[in-house]
Amino acid sequence: MYSSCDDPWYQTKRENVLGCTSKLVSASYILKFGIKEIIEFGCGLGFYTSFLRDFTGAKVAGVDISETAILKAKKYFLDMDFFCDDIERLGKYSEYKNIMFSELT
Repeated sequence: MYSSCDDPWYQTKRENVLGCTSKLVSASYILKFGIKEIIEFGCGLGFYTSFLRDFTGAKVAGVDISETAILKAKKYFLDMDFFCDDIERLGKYSEYKNIMFSELT
């Protein structure tokens, strides 16, 4: 998907994060419950992953099955961790105490 389309779900537009109620509610609950470590599966290009880190101050990393998406995420957000992997290897990320799944995953 990402190799044939630069931004398949318009992830690069910040208003798509800020205008999405479910994403804002999720971020608010992360703050409310003091969550400090999160791994997001289905992170795509990493824009929501970055927003979560900036909004909550938590340690946040992203995982996506698309190698193209992860390569792009690493270029957009040089100071964040992104991994190309499959959800079947969830245990590999045990250092992150909380798991999030993309709405599209």
